[in-house]
Amino acid sequence: MIVKNIIAMLQLDDFYNESYNIQIAKGLYSNPTSYKEIWKAEKRRRILKDKVRKLEKKISDVNK
Repeated sequence: MIVKNIIAMLQLDDFYNESYNIQIAKGLYSNPTSYKEIWKAEKRRRILKDKVRKLEKKISDVNK
């Protein structure tokens, strides 16, 4: 029951700018089979990469 609710909730939106766990659940490491899936996967990877860069910058600023 809980798993069905989680799957249904993940299908509501693309959730591009959310946590790493949601990115994995939405298919961060999946093998896309169509151009649309390739585009979505690359968008997901790019957004996550930008998010990591921002966090790294914050950490380096705090350590200064």
